[in-house]
Amino acid sequence: MLGLVEFIMHDVTYSADSTTEYIDVPIPAGDPAYDPEGYGNATFRVWRTQTAAGSGTGPSNPREHANEATAWLDCSSLYGSTPEVVDALREHVNGKLKYQRGKDGLEYLPFNQIGLRMRTRPGVDIHDLFLGGDARTNEDWILLSYVFLLASTPCSIV
Repeated sequence: MLGLVEFIMHDVTYSADSTTEYIDVPIPAGDPAYDPEGYGNATFRVWRTQTAAGSGTGPSNPREHANEATAWLDCSSLYGSTPEVVDALREHVNGKLKYQRGKDGLEYLPFNQIGLRMRTRPGVDIHDLFLGGDARTNEDWILLSYVFLLASTPCSIV
């Protein structure tokens, strides 16, 4: 159920990260993933959400964030909502989405061979991620599972 809620939230909300504002969260010394050598100086950078133009100038003008997603439940997180993403996801034959066939013979989302913007953790090549209608498609396996499920269903019906 959590994956479905996340899919719906991604379908109706998206705000870009700031390119200049962030906080560095300290990582505990010896963290097995981020400080395996135990130096104690590792940090995890968290970018703030980009401020909407003209907002956040003072107490009477609080910071706001622009929603870059459609405000409709339209499956744009699966099908895309910009011309570039919509075009990249489609076969342009019978309305079908692109897919790749795995070694097991099943159909999967294609990899992001064309390098569309994707959000991921540091050090991950965006070309190794699955291509979806939302830059956050690969954020976690639960969300990715729902995208796979929904992508395979309409393709098998069409």
